[in-house]
Amino acid sequence: MFRHDYPFDPTHGYGLRALLGVTAPPEPTDFAAFWQDLHARARSVTVAPTLREISSPSVKARAFEVEFNSLDGVRIRGWLTRPRDDRVERGAVVGHGYGGRDGPDFHLPLARAALIFPCARGISRSARADIPANPDAHVSTRDRAARNLRPRRLRGRYGLVRGLGPAGTVSDGGTAPGLFGH
Repeated sequence: MFRHDYPFDPTHGYGLRALLGVTAPPEPTDFAAFWQDLHARARSVTVAPTLREISSPSVKARAFEVEFNSLDGVRIRGWLTRPRDDRVERGAVVGHGYGGRDGPDFHLPLARAALIFPCARGISRSARADIPANPDAHVSTRDRAARNLRPRRLRGRYGLVRGLGPAGTVSDGGTAPGLFGH
């Protein structure tokens, strides 16, 4: 028996054997086409990142507010941290849960790393009037019905950025001096 203090049953009434027997649903017929189209659209975005340094509570890291363009002209906002006195050798994207986030995490054990903490569209710093503030509403009823899913938060409509390239670049080939390098 799974013991917990949650105000709901996270097993949905299933025992261990039944939970282990749950298989993946069949792949939607348009799965590959959907992701190929989304990838092509994301690659066409001029990311245009901007940074504004803010006060950092960490003696080891500098902190910045960051913004960049995403699909459909949506501006995604979040934070970026980088070592204060060390060079950047790697980058990582740190996501968040459905509660959003109030700032970057300074406790992560990633030395010599630039970390970007983007807020998903509609949540926290990326809040918008045309997207519900409640993340439960980010998965449409049509999506749930098409996949015969219980009302769970499985697929949101988040902004995409092509990723981080070598230190000092974003993957659209443009440079962003000061973003990752000294």
